Amino acid sequence: MLDPQTVMICAVALFLGGFTKGIAGLGLPMIAIPLLAFVVNLPTAVALLVLPTVVSNLFQAFQRGAFVPVVRRFWPFLVVFLPAIAVGAQLLVSVDERILYVALGVAILAITALIRLAPRFAIGRRAERWLSPLVGAVAGLLGGASSLFGPVIMIYLLTLRMDKTEYIATVSLLYCTGAASFGIALTAVGAFGLHQALFSALALIPVFAGMLIGQKIGDRLDRRNFERTLHVLYLMTALTFFYKAFA
Repeated sequence: MLDPQTVMICAVALFLGGFTKGIAGLGLPMIAIPLLAFVVNLPTAVALLVLPTVVSNLFQAFQRGAFVPVVRRFWPFLVVFLPAIAVGAQLLVSVDERILYVALGVAILAITALIRLAPRFAIGRRAERWLSPLVGAVAGLLGGASSLFGPVIMIYLLTLRMDKTEYIATVSLLYCTGAASFGIALTAVGAFGLHQALFSALALIPVFAGMLIGQKIGDRLDRRNFERTLHVLYLMTALTFFYKAFA
């Protein structure tokens, strides 16, 4: 049984992840997993977020009526994304955690630097057709190994120059699809059973409490502050993973 201090830290981590997702429409795993990793191992932290990630993104995606348009536009991404998640989930249970922490930190910093160095970079519809499967493969591998689908997907969608509402709806639906597939993959490799599912269900409480509060703040952010918020999230997450790798 978990001690009260561990439970409290996990609840705070989940609340902060939900709060961030409420503000920016994303960031639940990016904030919660590094914080959870201070008191539980990475596979446990990842399993804890399976149901909150699915349910919170499902809530946001259908709240904005995005399902059909997103699937129609991003099916080349999804076709590669889903099987790549299964490969990544196998890495989660077979690769040393320190290696995963370093790889995740480097990936997030590299993506953040790319978008900062090329703030006006935009991808056209023609390039999107062949880039979507490539991005889907990278996002699937990274997400399957850590549940952090976010960094790759977020940057890719930002380069498509969507407006804020379309961006949040799209990223929520892609996350929901990825998280559901991720849960199935974790079950297949033995990392998500009834015990983990129970704790994951309980995690919905602090996550949604944070989301509801964060949404009230997020509705007031303009695009410039919205993107700044995302960049801060990337940096904080990367630094936390490096700390975990070398502490």
